[in-house]
Amino acid sequence: MTRLPYILLSCLLASVLAGCVTVKIGPRDVLVTNEDAARHGWKMSGEPTSQARLEPDRRVTYAKLKADFGYIHAAIIEGRPDAPLIVFCGGNAFREAYAGAARGGALAPYGDVLLFDYPGLGLSDGRGSRADFDAARAALVAEIKRRTQDGRLLIFWGHSLGGGFCAALAADTSALATIVLEGAFAQYDDVADAKAGVLAPFVRLRVADSAVRYDIPALLKDRPGPVIVIASRADKTINFSATQRLAERLKAQGRTVEFVTLSNAEHSRLFADPQYGPRVRAALNAVAR
Repeated sequence: MTRLPYILLSCLLASVLAGCVTVKIGPRDVLVTNEDAARHGWKMSGEPTSQARLEPDRRVTYAKLKADFGYIHAAIIEGRPDAPLIVFCGGNAFREAYAGAARGGALAPYGDVLLFDYPGLGLSDGRGSRADFDAARAALVAEIKRRTQDGRLLIFWGHSLGGGFCAALAADTSALATIVLEGAFAQYDDVADAKAGVLAPFVRLRVADSAVRYDIPALLKDRPGPVIVIASRADKTINFSATQRLAERLKAQGRTVEFVTLSNAEHSRLFADPQYGPRVRAALNAVAR
């Protein structure tokens, strides 16, 4: 997430003084598009997937997936056809050219990995509109179906906002899949409540229809398969309680949910927590039984 948590915090004092406040959330409050980065002069650092530390028999290929708005930039870590295909949905500022090595390298031990840039971000075309995201969803679903038509297992792995996008992809596919949601949330209201604390009753969100948003429990309601939810107590962007509430809502649907608690990692680097590898591996093994 980007501006949303800070918008909420800045409104808390106003809610105390005014008794109640409505926070408007628009498209620019949700995504960090290339236009946003250029306008604000934001610089990013990191390495692409091709620089990930991988086993000698692994390889990285790149692809352009055709969508209504142009092309989606994608990177694929291959070499494990016997393992699941992991579809990674990054956060609202994810760019493969800067985070692919870190994220792809962290996920490669669990299978082959498909990473991509959202519309209007990184090397993908588009402007990041909700219509662009819907078109990207259709194009990615087609690619996922092509890669799993032989019955290959799937893992949808969504981080932050990507939890919702991965849930949408999962809802559109029928292949057997595990869904991993890390630092994610069910709805923007849960993020607001977690940030506001005791002031939550005084804060109301008004999310524009044009803003990219997903309701994870609703998307997964009729989608079978286990879910792993990962939350860090050190996450200052999406509070632990917001992700915990997501897990509770999914459990209330009667589905299998493994909840993984981390203690040390901040939002954008959950995978760097020393507990991440062992606990995620244990959760994957648990849902595979």
